[in-house]
Formats: sequence, C-alpha cells, structure tokens
Amino acid sequence: MLNPGRGIADSAHYIYTELDGWNASEKYKKRIEERAVTRMKKGSLAYVEFFTSDLEKTREFYSSVFGWRLEARPGWEGHLLFYPPEGLGGLFKLKPDGVTDKGPIVHVVADDIAVTLDQIKEAGGRTIIPMTAKEIESGLKGFFALAEDNVGNRIGLST
Repeated sequence: MLNPGRGIADSAHYIYTELDGWNASEKYKKRIEERAVTRMKKGSLAYVEFFTSDLEKTREFYSSVFGWRLEARPGWEGHLLFYPPEGLGGLFKLKPDGVTDKGPIVHVVADDIAVTLDQIKEAGGRTIIPMTAKEIESGLKGFFALAEDNVGNRIGLST
C-alpha cells in the first residue's frame, strides 16, 4: 500500500489520489497518515519546505531546470507540492515578504553542473559559487556549485 521508505509528501500524494480526492472517511485517512509517518525511521528526513514569494515563477523555474512535477492541491492554498524524479519531495510555501538566505541549503543532483547553471540563468536565477571540484577524505570526488533560484532560494548542485 504505502512505500515505507518514502516521504510524507509522497504519502500525501498517495492518500489524495488513491482515496478519491480526500473523499474517504476522516478516520481512515488519519490511520493512513499515521502509518506513513511512523514507518519512517527516526532521524530520516521527512520532506523539504521552501518559501517563495511567487508560486507560478517557482513552478516554472523548478519544472524547467530540474524537471520536477509541481502541483497545487485542494485545501493546500498558498502551497505547491513538488515531486523530483527520485528521492525526497516536499513543498513550496507562499511567503509574500520573500525568502531569506538563512537556513540549510538543499543540494540537487545535476548530470552536468555547467549546463544546469546555464539553465538556472535562463530561468531567472543566478550563480553564487561556480562549479568547483570537491574531494572528500573517503576518496569521493565530484563537483558542486551554489546558485539562487528566480525568487531568492539558495540551491546547491552536486555530481
């Protein structure tokens, strides 16, 4: 029924779509939501929440640059749920006074960071830290960059 390793946003998507747009009984919906949360292991990330001053600009940016599916849902006014191709999903929450540069940075996997930085610029964002080589003590090598989306959220890129 539910995939125990998936986040709350995926579970909410399942509940909404499989239960006929929230027409199931409140008791049944609550039981499914509780199971979705309790099946995740302690310390797991549940979902990611970003702020945005413009939901439509955010939808255009993340769908064009990363191919994310972004959806508005009944009862979630002022929010867009997002679903990347794999991994953790979450939501964008409307915050009319804008975003802040405080808080954690979410890093997104990019096949080609240089191309992704070009796509970010074309979509109205900007590069903060250009593509930089990284090497971790374990021997893991790759590249990273830091960018800003079209409403001011910082986004890390990683290979």
